[in-house]
Amino acid sequence: MNVKRQVEYWLKTAQSDFDTAQTIFESGKNLHHCLFFCHLVLEKELKAIVAKRTKSLPPRIHDLEVLAKRGMVQLDPETKDFFSLMNSFNLEARYPDERFRIYKKATRKYAERLFNKTKENFAWLK
Repeated sequence: MNVKRQVEYWLKTAQSDFDTAQTIFESGKNLHHCLFFCHLVLEKELKAIVAKRTKSLPPRIHDLEVLAKRGMVQLDPETKDFFSLMNSFNLEARYPDERFRIYKKATRKYAERLFNKTKENFAWLK
């Protein structure tokens, strides 16, 4: 495995997903999609860390807390709670029966808070 190439891939796609989340957020429409992309941003940043620190492919999982643990990223209680919350947007966005819950949650104010928190964590994980 080429570690450098893996890390670059995850970082590049995380940035692309962040740009997408920002575009959706700024549009004010379909904010549930913004939250789904926010989860992807964090997931891919963590996968870059896992690849870099373990010199192996990151696991094919989406759980942010598990990825942080695999990447030896120490999470304070607030960040751990945030990652746990963001995990729900990965699941709810992927499964049709769960989508209606995320539609109701994704108000402008709620999405803004989580988008800004994602932006902070995106910078921290870099």
